[in-house]
Amino acid sequence: MMQNGGRIIVVFFKERLVAWAALTTRITDKSGKPNKIKRKDYNKYGFIMAAAVSKRYRGNGIQKFLIKKRIEYLKKHNKKYVLNCVNPKNQYSVANTLASGFKYNAVEYNKKLKKYINHYILKL
Repeated sequence: MMQNGGRIIVVFFKERLVAWAALTTRITDKSGKPNKIKRKDYNKYGFIMAAAVSKRYRGNGIQKFLIKKRIEYLKKHNKKYVLNCVNPKNQYSVANTLASGFKYNAVEYNKKLKKYINHYILKL
C-alpha cells in the first residue's frame, strides 16, 4: 500500500493507540472499474480505505474526524475526487460517509469477501 501513495493516520490517547485509518493518493482498476472511472482520470482520485476505532472510544466522533483528515490530505495533494467503499451492513460507517458529503455511486459483489460493497464518491 505504501508504494501506491498510501498513508496511515493514527490517533493516540494517553499513549494508547485508539484508532487508525488508511488512504491512498492513487487508485487502481480495483476501485476505478466499479466506479466507471476512465483510466486516464485515475490521477484525479484519492481513496480512503479501512478505518478502525477501539470499542472503548467509539461514539466520540473519531471516525468522522479521520474521514475529515483524510479528505484534507487528499485536497493538499490536488485530488479532485475521493472514493470510499463501505460494507452496507455497517450502519455507522455508512452514516459517517454520507454525513461527510459522499454520494452513493455504485455497488459490487466482492467474491473474495463474499459480500456486497457500496462505493461512494465525494467531489472536492
